Amino acid sequence: DHVLSRYAGHKKTARENKIPGCCQLEKRGICAYHALGHATGIWLFWESMARQPGGNMQKSVAVLGSGSLGSIVAEGIVKDLAGSWRLLGVVARTFSHAQDLAQRTGCVAFADVESMLHEKPDMVVEAAGVAAAREHAEKILASGSSLILLSCGALADESFVVHLKNAAQRGGSILHIPSGAIGGYD
Repeated sequence: DHVLSRYAGHKKTARENKIPGCCQLEKRGICAYHALGHATGIWLFWESMARQPGGNMQKSVAVLGSGSLGSIVAEGIVKDLAGSWRLLGVVARTFSHAQDLAQRTGCVAFADVESMLHEKPDMVVEAAGVAAAREHAEKILASGSSLILLSCGALADESFVVHLKNAAQRGGSILHIPSGAIGGYD
C-alpha cells in the first residue's frame, strides 16, 4: 500500500490519517499534508530520476534525521523505491535514534555526518530541521553528494543560499528543493 495513494492531498489531521510517528504534528494540530507534501515531492523526484537515462542503476541515499519525517522517508525508500534506490544509512543528532530507525529499515546508523559522507551516498535527504540544514548542507554538497533539502526555511538567508550554490559547484552536486511542502513552515 503506497504512502502517496493513501495520504497525498488529504488535508486531515495526522490522527485521522493514522500516520505512524506523527505525534509532534498531532500535538500542534497541524494537518498531515505538511509532512506528506515533503514526502510527495521526494517520491515524484525519485520516480523521475529512475526514468532518466542511466536511471536503471541503483543509487544510494542517506537520510539526515530520524524523527517523524525522516522515518517516513527512510521507510518509504525501503518499501517503495528499493529497485532504483538503496538506503545506505541514517544519521541523527542522537545516535540511539539513528540506530532504532536503521534497525527498522535494515541500513547502517552513522554516528555523524562525516561518517555518512565517507561512504559517498549519491543523495542525502535532510529531514532534521533548519539548524541541522544550516550546519550540514554545505559540507554535504561540497562532498559530491546531492541534497534534497526539506527544511527550506534555511533558504531564507540569502548568504546561506550563496554558500550552498558554491558548495554544489565545488562538489559537482545538485541541491534539490522538493515541491508540495508548505514553504518556510519549518
